[in-house]
Amino acid sequence: SQWKEKILSSLLTSQADENGSQSAKKKSPKRNNGCFNCDGNHHLNECPEPKDFKKIRQRQTEMRNRNSNTPRYHFDGPPSEKKFRAGRISDELRNALGIGRNDIPEYIYRMRRMGFINGYPPGYLKKAIERDDSNEVLKFHMVDESASETPETNERPDSPPPTINADKMIYYCGFNQYYRDLRDIEDFRVPPFLEFVAFHQETLNKAHAKKVEERNRLRQRMA
Repeated sequence: SQWKEKILSSLLTSQADENGSQSAKKKSPKRNNGCFNCDGNHHLNECPEPKDFKKIRQRQTEMRNRNSNTPRYHFDGPPSEKKFRAGRISDELRNALGIGRNDIPEYIYRMRRMGFINGYPPGYLKKAIERDDSNEVLKFHMVDESASETPETNERPDSPPPTINADKMIYYCGFNQYYRDLRDIEDFRVPPFLEFVAFHQETLNKAHAKKVEERNRLRQRMA
């Protein structure tokens, strides 16, 4: 009948459109940033061409600039209007979590399991470091270590390790701060705050010494 022919025609048309759109999707080329050295469709470490370090650094800088232009959402109000403080939870949040005023929240127990170093938020630790050479370290490792050209870095080989400003470290009750009425369900020794900071400083010194030693060995191999 006529209505069956219309339905069959519409089904065939929609199926043809769907197949056409799928084939178009398959034919669309996959976006690739390409090689920083020769603009080929492969990674830098797979490039067979001689390394053009000036071009590589330029392309890496362009990529970082593009990524830095990504919009971010943050609080622009004055400090007096900030409602939240790191390491402090409000009574409203405690009520929502079902814990009392002197109870330790669950995330503190998880921080303990991660250890004093890994458990402390790395973003807050970086803010407490007076001199952070992460940018130089990043530049140092961006170029292939097997290259014949010495990577550029602004840091002196004998530079002192970064120091931690204890005033910028965050107190977390049950993790690096303790008081008598704190209810703890674990047998955990909470270190004094300054001892906690000193432990982080010692770990930072060891990491810095290891990093300097690795750089010196690399420079000796390239000499």
